[in-house]
Amino acid sequence: SQASSNSLIVPAPMDVICGRGRMCAQHPGNQEFRQIVDSHLDSYAKAETKLAKSLLVSTIVKMVRQRSPNGGFLKRNTKTGRYEVISDRLAREKVGQMLRDALHTQYKSSTEAKRKRRLHEMDIQSRQMKSMILRNREVSTILSRVSSEINDDMEDNTVKSLFDIANHAILAELKRGGCAPVTPAIPSY
Repeated sequence: SQASSNSLIVPAPMDVICGRGRMCAQHPGNQEFRQIVDSHLDSYAKAETKLAKSLLVSTIVKMVRQRSPNGGFLKRNTKTGRYEVISDRLAREKVGQMLRDALHTQYKSSTEAKRKRRLHEMDIQSRQMKSMILRNREVSTILSRVSSEINDDMEDNTVKSLFDIANHAILAELKRGGCAPVTPAIPSY
């Protein structure tokens, strides 16, 4: 039973208070609302059409409205200081936003999804490079030779020179695809 527009509305435990801040977040109705949304996340994520998502949003709005004596979704009017029931359109926007926020990492366009995708791609590339290096006998030989020739007493320029020569030899080998053996010219010191 929705409260009439003339009566003073006091948020009930099952109302969702629309707004920001701790008071809204800690209100029992908002906590229950988050649980309701969480329980529908899988269905929303699996919905393949806008219509299916829209129907799910409508279901959640209806659930919240039915649980509350005040109409479920309340917002404080900044001019009067009184709570008012928000429209179905605004309630649907709130539910939809809550669902999208909870699933933001699953959307390809989200910053978090992009970051995870980049890290995953870098990890794959790193593993492929390590595998290619380990499978390539010549590259492994170059790396072993450089490692054995470097010591703590060497000057930085000498170490840099060894790495430059080794890097050029490795690059040449990788470009060749390991088809032809490479004997790098790494000087002994």
